[in-house]
Amino acid sequence: MLKILKLILSVFIGILVQSTAINAADSDYWQTQVAAISGFAQPAGSSENIPGVEVIVLETGQTVAYTDSSGNYSFEYPVGQSMTLMFRKNGYKTSQTGTFTVPPEGFSGLHNNITYQAIGHKLYELMKYAVEITSLELIKSDACQLITTVTAYGKTLYDDPQGEPGATLSVQDQSGKTHHGKTCYFGIFRGKTLPVCFNQKTSEDGGVFVLNLEAKPNRDIPNDIHPENNPYQVIASKPGLEYSENNSYQVIASKPGLKFSTHNANCNPEWWARHAPGEDMLINMSPPQGPTVLH
Repeated sequence: MLKILKLILSVFIGILVQSTAINAADSDYWQTQVAAISGFAQPAGSSENIPGVEVIVLETGQTVAYTDSSGNYSFEYPVGQSMTLMFRKNGYKTSQTGTFTVPPEGFSGLHNNITYQAIGHKLYELMKYAVEITSLELIKSDACQLITTVTAYGKTLYDDPQGEPGATLSVQDQSGKTHHGKTCYFGIFRGKTLPVCFNQKTSEDGGVFVLNLEAKPNRDIPNDIHPENNPYQVIASKPGLEYSENNSYQVIASKPGLKFSTHNANCNPEWWARHAPGEDMLINMSPPQGPTVLH
């Protein structure tokens, strides 16, 4: 009888231990649930793809991928966390994306991936010159420049043209204050982007250049807090301290009768000082992750 009781007890303990292990594994899964992130790199004005582009998550400071021989990249990232990508490649202007909160479905697929519409250095300098001449405003090195495409319904980076004509764009900070710097609506000539500032609304190109967004570093973050040391801890916190989100802007397109997706962008000079010192701080929100007509 005693042997039978010992046997039953040992079986019960084994089941309990196994159940506890499964529950712990489930708990760890939900705490670190990740989603797929993917996209590709393509030169502005070309359908070719670019291999060897470095992809950095700015909130963590880590390189998470390089584009392959076909110009594609992919990685996984924790659901619910903030994510801003930076793309770097010799010969092209370094740029960052908008800032996203990663959903369970991630960012992948033709209409939901995160692309890099790469601007060659010479093309970028020509664009800067044309924008400054036609807007009568100089581009400031201590401010962020934002370029995006107000995209028509169902269009992607592979389409040409991609834009929704007749729309306007506004950029607001977290207090709701609208940025009053120059906003250039690019024209289109023989199917190609015309980077001048004479238009009052978008053309079929959809391109918009917003000059000189104020750069606002997270100055409240103390020196002993380094979120990049932990890829799953992207929001710094410490008892008794508050952390600035004043570098965040919302990019909003509008046109009578249409609704557009809205997107956030962070202009943080600390990111650029760390990963691309001396470069113009360019936020490049290319399709499909710019303002897009919703069905």
